[in-house]
Amino acid sequence: MALFSFLDSIASLTPANLTIREATRLAENPLDLRYRAIFPRVPTDSIKLSSITTVDFRPIGGRREWNAQGREIPEKLGPAQNFEMVPINPTHHIDERMLQLFGESGVQELLRRGVIGDLNTWPQRLADASERQLEVEAFEAWFNGQITVMDPKTGVTVTVALGFDAATSYITAGTIWSDAGQDAYDNFLIALQAAQTKMGAIGAVRTRRAVVREIIADAPDGPNGLRPTFSTLQDRIREEGFPEVTLVIDERTYHAPTDGGSAHASANYVPAGKIAFQPQSGVVGNTHVAPVVRAYDFLQGANRSLANGVVIFRSEKNDGKTLLIEAQQNALALPDEQKTYVVDTLVTV
Repeated sequence: MALFSFLDSIASLTPANLTIREATRLAENPLDLRYRAIFPRVPTDSIKLSSITTVDFRPIGGRREWNAQGREIPEKLGPAQNFEMVPINPTHHIDERMLQLFGESGVQELLRRGVIGDLNTWPQRLADASERQLEVEAFEAWFNGQITVMDPKTGVTVTVALGFDAATSYITAGTIWSDAGQDAYDNFLIALQAAQTKMGAIGAVRTRRAVVREIIADAPDGPNGLRPTFSTLQDRIREEGFPEVTLVIDERTYHAPTDGGSAHASANYVPAGKIAFQPQSGVVGNTHVAPVVRAYDFLQGANRSLANGVVIFRSEKNDGKTLLIEAQQNALALPDEQKTYVVDTLVTV
């Protein structure tokens, strides 16, 4: 009998059942992620991506003398981008001792309550981790114009800049918006107008609560001297000539690894002090998704299943004593420079 061949006899681990169960789980308790709407997934046949960004270029036609040549309008292109995806690949090992304990009553109770994971739940947990990785990278690329990758063994990080023009995409306030000499409400309207000038009608504004608090504090009183609230602030902004804008306070967090080991720390998807503006469509860029290919695919009995579009692999290690479960995506979320406008207000508390 092949090592771990008993896994194929467990109905809940077959590819079909894993996929069905994951669809049911997502319907009941969807992941609190946003990237799939803001960065819709598009398939690509290569892990290498090349693109040339558009720029904000609105020339006028000019005049000429009679019988003379008219003004030549040049093609204006942004910087070329070249990226190569590396896999998103969270893993989990279940050793021989834990496999043995899974059959004991005390451990089964922990499994039933979801305190620890088992053969059925770890594929879903890893798929979730893979999706959160894309969420983190999408928001870092959007808000900071860069992507940071950490080596899972050494903890060494490498940061890659997208090369966007900071003067037109990433604006930093000269003075913190909470300063006594600043009017955060007026600053916000100026930023909103600048974003609209660049990308057209604005549909949403995403930031942290501390920034919104400063904007509300400097907003003018409403009728009968009533101070604005978050709800009335949105109404006031619409009255200022931005009828489609929705304010989004985003305080969601995730747990980021801090080294090459098991240490993690809580972090926010949206950086402190920054405001990102979304066009009316809500779409800022795309998530480019390439196929996942493994040696398993060329062997008898393909060793893969799907969980929320994430490929799941399982294999044996240590002479069959350890079960390795893996999730993998070859995907990369990239914003469109023409749809990127972010302001750093410097407000952090």
